[in-house]
Amino acid sequence: FPSHDTKATPSLSSFGSVTKTFGDSSFSITAPTASVDGSFSYASGTTSVITISSSTATVAGAGSSTITATFTPTDTTNYNTNTITTTFTVDRKSITITSGTKSKTYGDSTPTNSFTNSTLVGSDAISSVTYTYSGTNTTTAPTTAGSYTITPSAAVFSTGNINNYDITYTPSSY
Repeated sequence: FPSHDTKATPSLSSFGSVTKTFGDSSFSITAPTASVDGSFSYASGTTSVITISSSTATVAGAGSSTITATFTPTDTTNYNTNTITTTFTVDRKSITITSGTKSKTYGDSTPTNSFTNSTLVGSDAISSVTYTYSGTNTTTAPTTAGSYTITPSAAVFSTGNINNYDITYTPSSY
């Protein structure tokens, strides 16, 4: 009679979820626990959020990704490969955009608007924002004398992705 021995499937556990913030450094993946000796390889289900090289994960953007750990037992004669998954979440980076303080003497031309922002990630850059003036509640600067605020909004990124950021807009004096 032929032998119909079947391979055992090792049990896998303790593959914890991870939460990072856009802009965080690369990190080592903590291997799950396996019931027999062997090694793991990893794959990201959403590479726009997390990329993986060997056992190092790199944050690529905000969102979530299912991470699959594939276990290969040392003894492949008696044990099957097995997989386990978890979720890695990348939160958006909080930044603040502040309009530049401006002053204008009655009769002078309207000064050019400017803004500052807290640290963006990598080569990300904001090319423009929309400015709204108190007093007119529009993007048109007031022409009558007085004290106003200028509030930035609607940032436009020349490089990078606005969806990776949680933006707070801070007004200044005009």
